[in-house]
Amino acid sequence: TKTDLRLIWTNAKGDFEAHAYILNIEDEAVKTRALIFNPGADPTLASIQTAWGNPSTWGVAIKKRF
Repeated sequence: TKTDLRLIWTNAKGDFEAHAYILNIEDEAVKTRALIFNPGADPTLASIQTAWGNPSTWGVAIKKRF
């Protein structure tokens, strides 16, 4: 399981926003892609390439419209 949480507050005029977020709350290792690469018929030349998602990340953002 991978859970993300984002809270957004907007003022009454709609010209200011504040965001707070936590991504991957569980800090789980999430595999985003796996590829078996074999350039020929010889299985000893094969390799597996895997990409993993980011660890638990948090932050804040502020947006102002002029």
